[in-house]
Parts: sequence; structure tokens; C-alpha cells
Amino acid sequence: MERADLDLAGVKIKVQSLMQEAADDVIERILEASALYKSEKLPALAQASIKLNLLRLLVRLAHDTKAINGKHYTSLQQHIDEIGRMLGGWLKSLKAEQAPV
Repeated sequence: MERADLDLAGVKIKVQSLMQEAADDVIERILEASALYKSEKLPALAQASIKLNLLRLLVRLAHDTKAINGKHYTSLQQHIDEIGRMLGGWLKSLKAEQAPV
């Protein structure tokens, strides 16, 4: 095995590790927000949104480095997009409730 192959294998493992960490962070922030009072949810959801965007970027990187195949990439992106829509709706509803009338 050549040095370039070893380096790429290390990159793939690191990207997969970062993807798992980001996914765990998203879940943790969403669970945290669900346990808070409405007035306290916004920061946790904003953090979840940031971590979800990081996860989206890492999934793209994993696909580009061939750490995941095209079918897996498409499936992950669809799930991330759906979570993003739900999270965005939750954020929008909280912001509307907090807006001055």
C-alpha cells in the first residue's frame, strides 16, 4: 500500500468520525431544546442548525473522498434535508412567537 493510499484511508476514517460526532451533537441539541421552556429553546435549536450544516458539509466531503458511496450519500442528504426543514420550521415558529407585536 502506498503512502497516498494510507493518507486517504486516514482522511476517510477522520471524516466518518467527524460525521458521527456532528450527528450526535445535532441529536443532543434537539433533545436539549425539547426539554427546555419555549423562551429558552432558541439557542439550542440555533446550535443544532449549525451542527446540521456541518454534518451536511461532512457528508459531502465523505462522498468526495469516496468514504461513502453515491447511494448512501443520497440517502443521508435526503434525511439531513428533512431534518433541516423540520428544524427550520421549529425555529421559525419560535422566532414568530418571540417577535414584538
